[in-house]
Amino acid sequence: MLLNALIHVHAMFGFAQRSLLTLSRIWTSSTRFLHNNFRLLTLITGLRLSATAITLPHHHQWPLTDQQVYRRTHDFFNSIDDGAIRALGARHHPRHLPCEIKVRYRGTFNGCFVIEHSDGTTRVVRVALEPAVQDAWDKVRSEVCTMKYVRLHSHIPVPRVYAYGRSKLCRFTSELQVFIIMEQMEGVPLTREALEASSTPRLRFFLNQLVDVLAEFRKLSFTRGGSLMPSDNDEEDMELGNPPVKMVGAFSIRKNEFQATGYKIRRIVTTSAKQFLDEQVRILRHMWTMPYQYLNRREAELEQFALEFMSQPEVQDRVCINSDPQSFLLVHPDLRLGNVLVDDKLRICGIIDWEYTASVPQCVFTPRHGSQATTWVWPPYRPSLHIVLLFRRGSRKNTLSSRPSGVPKIPFPRRYPKYFTTRQSLTISSRRQSCQT
Repeated sequence: MLLNALIHVHAMFGFAQRSLLTLSRIWTSSTRFLHNNFRLLTLITGLRLSATAITLPHHHQWPLTDQQVYRRTHDFFNSIDDGAIRALGARHHPRHLPCEIKVRYRGTFNGCFVIEHSDGTTRVVRVALEPAVQDAWDKVRSEVCTMKYVRLHSHIPVPRVYAYGRSKLCRFTSELQVFIIMEQMEGVPLTREALEASSTPRLRFFLNQLVDVLAEFRKLSFTRGGSLMPSDNDEEDMELGNPPVKMVGAFSIRKNEFQATGYKIRRIVTTSAKQFLDEQVRILRHMWTMPYQYLNRREAELEQFALEFMSQPEVQDRVCINSDPQSFLLVHPDLRLGNVLVDDKLRICGIIDWEYTASVPQCVFTPRHGSQATTWVWPPYRPSLHIVLLFRRGSRKNTLSSRPSGVPKIPFPRRYPKYFTTRQSLTISSRRQSCQT
């Protein structure tokens, strides 16, 4: 009797397995059929995807996880040959002096090597970590063009670029890697401890400089939104101090993250504030559909709020209503503590990490409360910055156009209750579960 039961269970298991296999084949055939029909429809009718469509190539079953991208980036960084870095530094020194690597560290998108030549001069060799950086060569060309443009048209302290290009820097491959050799600026990265230990006069001195930096950005205006690129590959003209530039679709950290995990995304040049915001909403909508392993409730609520709020027609009609629709300003996308170099008196010595810099509509230029550029300044320094802004308001043409407000911190579910219902909790849970399966 027990034997008959085991045979019965085995038969049921085999039937279930064959059923799942059949369903899998049907699903694969159906998706291929629909995909081919869609391609045929595109060919016949001229149907096109949206300008910023985000797609996963058909040979990718799933996007790469953060851990997979990290491992590939880690292996790439470890494969960089120190001897090749030293040879590269000597080759691009005016007198071809030998050098030694003093510091070697890895960032999110780049590997950095601080080299010291035999005459005591130091430079920074930065190598793009290609598993984490997509379109590395075009991105570096854009970054170099942007840095030189900012140096020429503003008083913002920007590192000088000595050389950039492609060279074989990694072991076990014949491919060329993208690099920049730039000035090692004075100062050290700003820290929260340095701000907390500063006296009120010194803190206000720093905040005045910060306002000056943002005011300098305010001078760099364009008629379209995107990233700067040398015009017609005129890198030689850039060396003469008057770089001809053109605008290309904006490089961005978020788009790069999509590409690093396997997605394809189009970059477009925006010609109005509405077109710019529509692109951001499309990107945010795709972000919300992606599974995340490490997703806390607050981050999910902020994403959901931004998507729901910015999708409302009345909001889109009123956003940037008082802004020139064709006024775009250059903005640093990652103006956080570590990218601001200061001396022991909090004098700003340099602003670094200009990759992914792009022009944005004037209405979204001023850093908002809680953004990366202000999170470390507002609390507990809001009163000091408020005083600085009030004092500077109207004192020069290019000061900031908005003042900080004393709006208290109210949880988003209480401030906007209609956007936070039970279904959001279910959505958050489902995104976590989808990442675990």
